[in-house]
Amino acid sequence: EEASARCVDCGNVVAKAAVLILVAIALTLLILGAIWVVRSSWQPRNVTAGKAMARARRLGQVWLQLGMQSKVKQAIGFYQVVASVPTVFNVSLPDESYAKWVSALSWPTFIDSIFLPGECYSGGYFVRLLTGTLWPWGLIATGLVVSAAWQCALERRKQRPLQGSWWGTAARGIDRALPFALFLTFLCVVSASTRIFKTFLCDSFVYDDGGATNKHTPIYRSYLHEDYSLNCSS
Repeated sequence: EEASARCVDCGNVVAKAAVLILVAIALTLLILGAIWVVRSSWQPRNVTAGKAMARARRLGQVWLQLGMQSKVKQAIGFYQVVASVPTVFNVSLPDESYAKWVSALSWPTFIDSIFLPGECYSGGYFVRLLTGTLWPWGLIATGLVVSAAWQCALERRKQRPLQGSWWGTAARGIDRALPFALFLTFLCVVSASTRIFKTFLCDSFVYDDGGATNKHTPIYRSYLHEDYSLNCSS
């Protein structure tokens, strides 16, 4: 990795951060839209699209019959815990490719570095810590707002007055998005918690071996494991 290291121009940080946010929102809307279409009674007119829709609905039924949701949750939770083991116990996973695959399950800890290195963010490690742990809440809030707006649009499209009040209609839309919010919380809670606890993980280095003062007592300095520019004693 050191041989392939290179400098990366930060460029326009605001623009790249905006791209990251828009991509996250677009992917969320795409996934929610696909789930809604598969679960609805809509049938495409195109023969190929109709066959694909039938297969997707059949797979959805098989997914429910086999109880895959609980099994996938257990697997994700297990490997997220495994991904935090090297940090907690200061050990390395046995196989490099396996280690990379397991580390991918801690995606909230590196998603803010996809488009540009974390060092490019102004504000230092504190800003990276906030963005890496709080962005799921922003995505959840966006999903709730979009779902509420979608519910209001459906009521208007059916050309009928909103039942009860605007708040009642929005509440029904929010209730529809709660499974998504719970699922995203489940995916992020382990990795986000691990990143928060890494704030207390420091590495010690010998600053003075004591030879110059003839005390023969080495002096150590500790730096944050995630950012060596931060002194743990500061």
